[in-house]
Order: sequence, then C-alpha cells, then structure tokens
Amino acid sequence: MSMTKPAIHHDQRAATRVPLGRDGTARDPRQQPIDIIIEDLSRVGCKLNSPLPLPIDRVLNIGIPGVGRREGRVIWEALPAHGVEFLWPLSDEEVACSRTAESLVLGAFPQRLDAMLQPDVPPDVPGRLPRALGIAVIAGGSVALWIACGWAWLALAG
Repeated sequence: MSMTKPAIHHDQRAATRVPLGRDGTARDPRQQPIDIIIEDLSRVGCKLNSPLPLPIDRVLNIGIPGVGRREGRVIWEALPAHGVEFLWPLSDEEVACSRTAESLVLGAFPQRLDAMLQPDVPPDVPGRLPRALGIAVIAGGSVALWIACGWAWLALAG
C-alpha cells in the first residue's frame, strides 16, 4: 500500500502562476512517457498540454525542468490542456528554478570518443604501459618479492 500525502485542497488553486511554456515529460502509472508542454506552474500545480487525453484523477509523474519528477493528479481537462494538482507542493525556489533550467545536459566529450566506445580497442592514455608489458612487470615484481621474502626467512631462521 502506497503512503502518499492527500492532494492539496482546491481552495489553494489561486496560487500565483508563472508562465512557463517548457517541454516536459509525464509518465503514467505504467511509466510510459508522454511528451507534454508545461504552460504554467505554481507551487501547487500546473497547466499542461498533452497530445493524449489524460483521465481526471489519473496520477502522473511529471518531469519539470530544474525540479525533477513531481507526482500530481489530473483535476480538469479541456483538450489539449489539463490541470494537474501536485501531491506535494513545490518550494518557491523550485518554481523559480524551473524558468531558467536547461532540459539538456551539455558535456565536453573527448575527441576520441569513437575509440572509447569500442570495447576491443582500449583508448590511448598517456603514461600507461602496453597491456603485455604491464602484466610482465606485475608478474616479475611478484616473483622478486617472493624471492626476497624467502631470503629474509632463511636469514632469520639460520
């Protein structure tokens, strides 16, 4: 049995709404993704556009840029628009962050990404020994250590 906080009362729908117009993703109870546009956002809910009809009282996980996933319940529908009431309200900081957050993560990838993606070909890493030489060094070092330990034992025993 799921322990969730009851939905926020409808008398709080007058919360300040922030125009957003941002892409997002909603997930139904089966975790199937639905592309949406979050038209506006408040601490207690949002208005979204969906290409699919979402039944009243359907609980969704809504991916909000800068906030992450937030669980909400559909409380009204006027296709393609839907009203969603969050089961847990957003903070003022989360609402503000959603306006400026990026939906994409940019990264600086190495120039030799193709070599890194091929499991049979290890990438060239400066300062590393070839694999065969590395194995030989480890094996030789192990043998030398065992010989040194044997001589030390003989010296102490004799």
